[in-house]
Amino acid sequence: MENVPAADGLLAVLDRGGPPGPPPPAAPGSVMAVLVDLDGTLANSEGLGDMTDRAVQERLGSVLTATQQEEMLGCSPARTVEILLASAEEPMDPADAEELLITTMLQLVAQHGVPLRPGARELLDAIKKYGLPHALVTSSGLRVADAVLTSTRMTFPVVVSGDDVAAAKPGPEPYRQAAALLGIPPARCVAIEDSRAGVASARAAKIGQVIAVPSEGVTISPAPGLTIVRSLCDLQVGPGGVTVRSC
Repeated sequence: MENVPAADGLLAVLDRGGPPGPPPPAAPGSVMAVLVDLDGTLANSEGLGDMTDRAVQERLGSVLTATQQEEMLGCSPARTVEILLASAEEPMDPADAEELLITTMLQLVAQHGVPLRPGARELLDAIKKYGLPHALVTSSGLRVADAVLTSTRMTFPVVVSGDDVAAAKPGPEPYRQAAALLGIPPARCVAIEDSRAGVASARAAKIGQVIAVPSEGVTISPAPGLTIVRSLCDLQVGPGGVTVRSC
């Protein structure tokens, strides 16, 4: 997969620091909306996603390259099915394959539950504490997103799922739609993502600040305008938005 397009800004790849000071007050007009991905970013659900993909892959007799497997991270169920069917030995209607993918994931969520990534609960609580406009932007369909949110006991005032857009990540529509639903220009939003597809989507939507918290095994290339951190615990929320903790 190609690197995420660069945009003007400052790259920060930072180590965990000590206890931060209090967030500075927000300047007038500087408050940013927070747009957050779900799977792999807030919820540590990528393991269940991998199990789902493997189960459907075995059912179809698909053989995937490492590049194809990485491409499926952060993409929509429809795109996942497209990749799986491209090398399938057993033919299946795309709609049936997508339903199999969704129902398998729902079963796994019900059986195992979904843990949160470190710092996810604290991040969301702080966003709500400071009254920042926020939305969930996920490639998962609404049924899977609802199941994961129920399992993790997270709530959002606005949810943009893969079912809500004509073209999912890495296209710009999910983030553009989330910003529009919040009534805030994309340039005054911050996006938090874990995958290349998600980062590309946010950059294509002209989101003002993009923060990557790569999932295990995912490499995101540095680029101007992209902040890369190791953990959600490296982020600090204040009245003006989300910043990186000082070292």
